[in-house]
Amino acid sequence: TAAFRAPLQDRTHDPVTLVEFVVAPAGFTEAPEQPMIDFLQSIFADQQSPALVVTVGGPAAAFVRRHRPRIFPTTPVLFSAVEKRYLGSAALASNETSASVSIDYTKVLGDILQLLPDTRNVFVVTGTGPLNTFWYTELQRNFARYRDRLQFIWSVDLSYEQVLQQAAVLPRHSAIFYISSGTFATGGWQNEQRTLADFSVRANAPVFGVHG
Repeated sequence: TAAFRAPLQDRTHDPVTLVEFVVAPAGFTEAPEQPMIDFLQSIFADQQSPALVVTVGGPAAAFVRRHRPRIFPTTPVLFSAVEKRYLGSAALASNETSASVSIDYTKVLGDILQLLPDTRNVFVVTGTGPLNTFWYTELQRNFARYRDRLQFIWSVDLSYEQVLQQAAVLPRHSAIFYISSGTFATGGWQNEQRTLADFSVRANAPVFGVHG
């Protein structure tokens, strides 16, 4: 959001007001949507609708697509930083556009097997919440072609400490595929830097990932 705000302001002589709203709060496995819709409608009830709606990430894009008729139906929308699968199969409207990406996590499995051909077990680390729930379902389907060669261990039901414990006792010929951290099964929140630092100290297998 900060990277979007600065150049936007630089391109206009008029002040730009950005109102930020989180549709997938950290800590909620699934937050109720009706209160969010009511809030958005109420804060703009007595003033002009926004000139542009920008979603950041998959959950926000899915939220706006579901509720567009009720939330600023005539306002242009930019779906940014979103994986294409989150946009669904329906075509974008004439006043919608996207800056989307297509992520293929299976290519990392190919890299692992090229570097470490004896790998037999992959511990897949993701947090919880709407974003990671989406990817857990997607990855199970995407990784199906490797099931005759790899056994997958998932972190989805583990607390943060249990994730670290699991990483420390993986069987031989294992690898860790780090997707994300954030909120784990029993709550709390861990950032990427701490998670990777803890893996460096406690994990008994190499760690692979796709993000910076």
